[in-house]
Amino acid sequence: MKKQSDFLRRPLDWVFGAPGNVAVLRALNGIEHGLSGREIARRAGFAHGAVARAVADLEAGGLVERLGTGKTQRIRLNAEHRLIRMALLPLFEAEAKAVRGVPAFLREQFEGRAAAAVLRGPRARGPLSPGEAVDLLLVPRAGGKVKMLEYAKGVAERLRRRFGVGLEPVVLTALELKAKLRDRDPRIAKFLEGGVSLISALGNPLLLVDRGV
Repeated sequence: MKKQSDFLRRPLDWVFGAPGNVAVLRALNGIEHGLSGREIARRAGFAHGAVARAVADLEAGGLVERLGTGKTQRIRLNAEHRLIRMALLPLFEAEAKAVRGVPAFLREQFEGRAAAAVLRGPRARGPLSPGEAVDLLLVPRAGGKVKMLEYAKGVAERLRRRFGVGLEPVVLTALELKAKLRDRDPRIAKFLEGGVSLISALGNPLLLVDRGV
């Protein structure tokens, strides 16, 4: 039988022990006026029943509080709770910076080497698990595809060490990319769906998709 952590001595064990707790706290982060249960469920990506249980647990620990009554009732973080102020808010801020850090890191690594770089969007990629790879479309500026692929291997290792994810590069010449866009290649179109253009020295490939160039 799993031993239950003491909330007073190890509160983080209790908070992080259930994914629903973390999802609710993250959904409420930065929302001073609070959210309804359904709004939390939508933002957190959890079923309403799971959110209700998480809210009840978090309320018992004083991490969230209720505003109003009945159908107008809203839930918000208890900003006075020391665990919220000293641990969770800084942690969520660090998490947000880490998420933004992946595109910035890749842009920095390929700046000057790639004429275009597009990070595959989450809508086409789906949720990413630890250790899995992000997909990056690259058009070499000079040196050809072989040199770009070799360089990308080193970037992939640095990316994994810093962010815990790998890199799956798709390298095309400018002519190859334009031909695939003109032919509406389904693999490239899906790759670029909701993509993030990091480098666009030859024109934004995302715009070329929209125009069917």
